[in-house]
Amino acid sequence: MSGVFAGFENAQIVFETLGEDSEADEFGNSAPVCNQRSVSAKLKLASESTQRLLQHDPQVERDAIALEGHCITPMILPLNITEETEATLTFNRRSGRFRLVLINPPYGREGIGAIVEQATGTKIVGWFIPE
Repeated sequence: MSGVFAGFENAQIVFETLGEDSEADEFGNSAPVCNQRSVSAKLKLASESTQRLLQHDPQVERDAIALEGHCITPMILPLNITEETEATLTFNRRSGRFRLVLINPPYGREGIGAIVEQATGTKIVGWFIPE
């Protein structure tokens, strides 16, 4: 299924998620394996109404840029990627970190939010901290 934003990708987000497998660390303790999940998206500067939803996070640097947009590939963000997840982001050929703050605002991922998500893809909002 392709969404309405297919072909307009301008961002690549790489999330690290915990996998189901584990491996022994150097001390023999079992540690979960992290998997990388790449998501292409169409992002833009957050609108005023979206910025009102964001409260400036004291952990985010001053030069952080509020972004919003939609996932393109995959169109639906995997459920193991949740709000407050950090990732690496390349946005318009500029690298940095991304803190995912909101998923499908203002509805979330259930009810009407799930219906909208199926039609347009997952809407994401977060902070971009350029390198």
